[in-house]
Amino acid sequence: MWTSGKRQYPTITYEFLQEAPLKLIDTVRYTRKAKRKQICGIDTRTESGFTWRGRGVLAFLKSKWSIVYLDDRCLVIRFERSLVTPAGIDVLVAQPQMRPSSLDLTKYGLTAKEVAQLTFLPTEKVNRNA
Repeated sequence: MWTSGKRQYPTITYEFLQEAPLKLIDTVRYTRKAKRKQICGIDTRTESGFTWRGRGVLAFLKSKWSIVYLDDRCLVIRFERSLVTPAGIDVLVAQPQMRPSSLDLTKYGLTAKEVAQLTFLPTEKVNRNA
């Protein structure tokens, strides 16, 4: 979804929605054709991880995912194939300026082969003077 170049500079925000069962609001923002867009969904905790379900016109889409690693700097998730995306791994970092080389991802539950197959995306430059 992100390596084609059609969607750039993704950011993901998780917000607490409900405790039992645990539900999170999942908002993915990205740039496409110089316009900021977003995809929203609800993540519901299951025995094996989470199930994401789209909101609005995306309500028919769902995806299963699980946390591989989580700390205050990094979240590594593994997601299953869905109707519109292949199976894969996302590595999310808290600060966009963090360099992938500063993370030893084999310590985060990924194999050396999985780490070698990752594609790291450029971060959007934010104009702090605007």
